[in-house]
Amino acid sequence: MLPPILEEPVGKADKLRQALSAKQEEFEDLEIYYRHGISEMQGRILHEMRDKPVLSYETALQNQNIAMALHTMQRRQAYIDNLKDISSMLSAAGEQLLYLKRQANINALVMPVTDDLDNESLAGQINEAIETHTARLENIVFGIESDLMEPLASIWNRMASELEKVGTSAAVEDADKEMENGINVDISRDICNGNLSRKHLLTELSEETAICLSKWSGKDLTVNGLKHLSPKAAAHMSRWQGDWLCLNGVFTLSADAAKHLFQWKGQRLSLNGVARLAPEASGHIPGWTGKHLELTGLTDLPFETASNLVKWQQTGGKFYIAERLQR
Repeated sequence: MLPPILEEPVGKADKLRQALSAKQEEFEDLEIYYRHGISEMQGRILHEMRDKPVLSYETALQNQNIAMALHTMQRRQAYIDNLKDISSMLSAAGEQLLYLKRQANINALVMPVTDDLDNESLAGQINEAIETHTARLENIVFGIESDLMEPLASIWNRMASELEKVGTSAAVEDADKEMENGINVDISRDICNGNLSRKHLLTELSEETAICLSKWSGKDLTVNGLKHLSPKAAAHMSRWQGDWLCLNGVFTLSADAAKHLFQWKGQRLSLNGVARLAPEASGHIPGWTGKHLELTGLTDLPFETASNLVKWQQTGGKFYIAERLQR
């Protein structure tokens, strides 16, 4: 138990540390936002340059789209630099408050065996730190100083150097993939923090994100941006306790993924992006306890797959396929 003189200061320090941490997370989210913005502008420049020779800086500025993208990158990088400074300040403040709290706890532990403790002085240090860091928190200035921004020529020369190494077409493909990965990471982070507003934009599903989605309390779950469903992700998704799961962007379904997916206890499953369902995958359908299965994107229907669908239908299920495959 803390000495009475330290209880109030330590309590206030804990609350301030929480406020500092929340503000730091807010600025970290902003930094991610600006980094994605820079990647987006880089992509625009690369698309503008596709299959063209690398331009000089002066020539590049004559292209309105490139010039606008460079100015946007310049501003966003300046914001990121400012955010880093603020985050470092917030981190240092939180570490100092944590250090003082630990010192208070150490004093509490050794009090029974020594009288050589100056708790009054420690309380004063804590209160002083609280006052200092509260003022800093309340007076954070977020902005940019134009004279500290990276010159446009420097930004362009860095991009031009990369373009000369790999070529414009390859750079466009790499930038598109990098942007997609960054967006997936960002959306996954939101999902695991309880914000599913952009779940439909996911194109890849990690195990961690699948676990987060499986805990969602909603009844309908639409993740139609997914292109692929791994067996491990399918295993986690099979634990979701909703009624209708839409995965209409998935165009292939492996036997291992199907094994897990058809263990899901929901009622309706939409897989309208799957073009062909191999017999090995369809073999798991007859044991599914759901009621509706949508496969309207199938382009062919192997005999074994058709047989497995019919077996499942005979247990009370209903499947939907293209009309031409029903003949």
